[in-house]
Amino acid sequence: AIEQRFGTQRHEHLAAVGVHWERGARPQLAARYLVEAGDRAASAYAAQDGLAALDRAISILDEQSTKPSALTELLRGLAARCRVLDQLGRYTEAEETARRLSELAGTTGEQRFLGKALRHWARALDNTGNYELALLRYQQALAVLGLDGDPQEICEIRSFIGWIHGTRGEYDAAEAELRNALS
Repeated sequence: AIEQRFGTQRHEHLAAVGVHWERGARPQLAARYLVEAGDRAASAYAAQDGLAALDRAISILDEQSTKPSALTELLRGLAARCRVLDQLGRYTEAEETARRLSELAGTTGEQRFLGKALRHWARALDNTGNYELALLRYQQALAVLGLDGDPQEICEIRSFIGWIHGTRGEYDAAEAELRNALS
């Protein structure tokens, strides 16, 4: 069908494929494509396009949330939405989305998404100047992701912790965190 029509260029048309499946009464498949479209848009810094796709996907997934596979896709969608909102400078909404992601990840036992939620939450707090709470959330994210998280993500968290310490004049702590980020 439409997936075959687009072939190798399918990634350029993920949102359209998602709409196709939504109209075809396949909401979970539609949401999967819309989440992917939103995530790819965020990676390409096309945040506004990504946000539209993610909001539609999350709306669909909220209706399907009793299905385990929909919950995983919802977690992915919420994580991508946090990233897009951060790119758009909409930190209050990013914080709200991160809170929701954190709660959902906590209830489902998805540690990787819990760590991502805490990192996004910390980032939103950091960007609004709430350094105390941002530091706490970064440390919580590090505790969750530190065992088996993505090394780049862990490095980023340690760098942000170092910057907060530096901003507060805690230079020894900042230097130690930044060294840990590089190790």
